[in-house]
Amino acid sequence: MTQNNPLVSVIIPNYCHARYLDERITSVLNQTYQNFEVIILDDCSPDNGASKAVIEKYRENQHISHIVYNEENSGSTFKQWNKGFQLAKGELVWIAESDDKCEPNLLEVLVDGFLKHDNVVVSYCSSKIIDGEGNDKNVPLVGNVSKGFYGGKQFISQEMSWCNSIPNASAVVFRKEIALRIDKQYMDYVAAGDRLFWIELCECGNVFHSSMPLNYFRKHGDNVTPRCYRNGTTFMEDERINRYLEKKHYLSFMQIVGTRYHYQSMAKGIAFDSEDIRQKVVRCWSKHGLYNYALLTWFFKLYNILRYKHGK
Repeated sequence: MTQNNPLVSVIIPNYCHARYLDERITSVLNQTYQNFEVIILDDCSPDNGASKAVIEKYRENQHISHIVYNEENSGSTFKQWNKGFQLAKGELVWIAESDDKCEPNLLEVLVDGFLKHDNVVVSYCSSKIIDGEGNDKNVPLVGNVSKGFYGGKQFISQEMSWCNSIPNASAVVFRKEIALRIDKQYMDYVAAGDRLFWIELCECGNVFHSSMPLNYFRKHGDNVTPRCYRNGTTFMEDERINRYLEKKHYLSFMQIVGTRYHYQSMAKGIAFDSEDIRQKVVRCWSKHGLYNYALLTWFFKLYNILRYKHGK
């Protein structure tokens, strides 16, 4: 780091989350680490001014550097992210999603990850899942991995091959310079662009992880994620990302085969909007002849038999 007290640009991208905005903004302003600016972006929320009424209460706060209301909806969370990067003055960026909240020491812990370790580009913590009312859903922590420090490419190979091990942007602080430099293909995604974004960041440096659940990831009826699972978007985009990982040689042969088997198996149990979507997803994940579901099932049965015979 160029300094021991780096400026953090906190981007709060909002869309129709008026009911959560006070709690979100307050949880940012009350951080124990106070060297930050706040950029609030509203993506033309059609809520009769409810979001704007909350946002305007904070306009005169010393930390607020920009408030931007889109005249038309951008159609993409990731386009809003990029708009925030362009406005940010900080060396570090935190995307504080408008429906989440956090502990007061989140920034302090995650900034410390940059100060204590070399060449960190991504610093993140584990998250607790809460419901729309803020109640703990008592499910396992998300984003909780086995180590506290990874080489970036090691993290991609070990933690990002099967799924997105950084499932909530609100838990992450990252380097702005890298975010501006990487390929912008993540902006073309609807559901899984964040997974590709983290992968591209991790290609450029190391990863710090705190197992403390300092972030509260809110799951409620208005989340985009469940809709994207039901209409197949997440599955289709994840397949594109896995082809990227295969091409860049981040995955071993067993990871390639195992991941494709995993997604085809999962697709058989998801309540998609239609059976046509299910079949489309399964075909997508079995494009290459070797990876069709029947062959993969046979392969894993044989593999487990051989492991048993050799006592492994």
